[in-house]
Amino acid sequence: MRFDQSLRWVTIALIIALGASIWWGVTQLRLHKDFAIKLENNYQRAFHELVWHIQTVENELAMLSAAGSAQQEREKLATVWRQLYAAQEKVGQLPLGLVPLENAEKYLSTTGDQIFALVRRGSNLSAAERAEVDKMQRGAAQLASELASLQQTVLTRNLRWTDVEAALVQARREEQVQDNTVLNGLSLVNKQVQEYPEVQFDQRIGVVQPQPNLQGPKISLAEAQERALWFLSPNDKSQYQVVSSELTDGIIPAYNLVLTTKEADRRVNVEITQVQGRVLWMLDNRQPETAVLPTAALQQRAADFLRRRGFKNMQLVGQHEYQGSVLFAYVYEQDGVLIYPDLLRVRVARDDGSVIGFEGNGYTAWHQDLRRLPTPKISIRQALEKLAQGLELIGPVQLAVVFDSSAQEALVYEIPAKRGADQFLIYVDTQTGQEVQIVRLDTSDLPRQTMALP
Repeated sequence: MRFDQSLRWVTIALIIALGASIWWGVTQLRLHKDFAIKLENNYQRAFHELVWHIQTVENELAMLSAAGSAQQEREKLATVWRQLYAAQEKVGQLPLGLVPLENAEKYLSTTGDQIFALVRRGSNLSAAERAEVDKMQRGAAQLASELASLQQTVLTRNLRWTDVEAALVQARREEQVQDNTVLNGLSLVNKQVQEYPEVQFDQRIGVVQPQPNLQGPKISLAEAQERALWFLSPNDKSQYQVVSSELTDGIIPAYNLVLTTKEADRRVNVEITQVQGRVLWMLDNRQPETAVLPTAALQQRAADFLRRRGFKNMQLVGQHEYQGSVLFAYVYEQDGVLIYPDLLRVRVARDDGSVIGFEGNGYTAWHQDLRRLPTPKISIRQALEKLAQGLELIGPVQLAVVFDSSAQEALVYEIPAKRGADQFLIYVDTQTGQEVQIVRLDTSDLPRQTMALP
């Protein structure tokens, strides 16, 4: 009897120990899964921003050719340096222990130092220096193209950066590189950067960038999830389900959410600000197939998308083709003036007209329903006299608001012009007559007449 009682207590103890072990194991598995999701979101965000920074570098370098003043040259070069520095930070946030992109990192660092030498010198670029800048632009264009291609592969094939990290660990153990699409793509990028043209400068100087001013009440994670579901499908939020979400720090703290359709065949990332709960961006991983819809139909889909989500007084100012889709750019309009700080973009697939991308960073950070705008002090004719030699006017002049070099909003004349095959928008301050900004237009952008959101 005593033996049976002892056996009973031993059995109970074992059952309790087994239950505790199972509970501990399930808890650890859940924590590991949550950590993996957070890590993957951070990797995805870093790579997405890396591609954007490199594309911005190439665009800013191209606009140098249209700069008509030393101040504009310095501002463009300073912007290039800031984007190069940010790109270096993003490279360091990726799991690249085995494929560290050392050539790309060297290119970013060296080019940044060279750009700062030009900023610090503080005078107009010489012909030789412009030729060197052209070399930088070609290198940035090639790097941007290769990274964008890899980005599309990652999205369309639902590849995970955490798998890359696992491949790196396995490769170290076996002392060989595993077959991995992302690793192979990064290795190719790293190798091709060696072929970029080299330039020669020295030294550097720092710059200051504008800071968003988003104020108001904060929303909870649950509220962010509801807003993401509504943004994707206002009429039927059950079409999507949230599979992961987290609060990320940054210039604008935001909730990063991953959603899937009911059939789990599509993955959508949505980022919503913690303050006010505005949508910063949305990206659907679906890759458009054969194009069948005309541009006019896609434009109507983009307009409907914005209208149903409460965006008012938006003007369509540009569009361009992008990997089986069309990207439409809108700005807020007030009394006939284009408010460029309040800019957003909508990406519409050419095959079925679905909206697969939204970028509203500018609108989110700077939008105001009503601004107090000054009366112009100089005429359009006086503004045209400020243009650099060799530029040809290609459209009507438009009043607009843009940021100046002090990160302040300025009322300007928007002047469409071209030099050779390149087209630009030159912005001249209506109060001082100074050039405050230059934008390079893609050759497939809309003609320079604005189109109201119906």
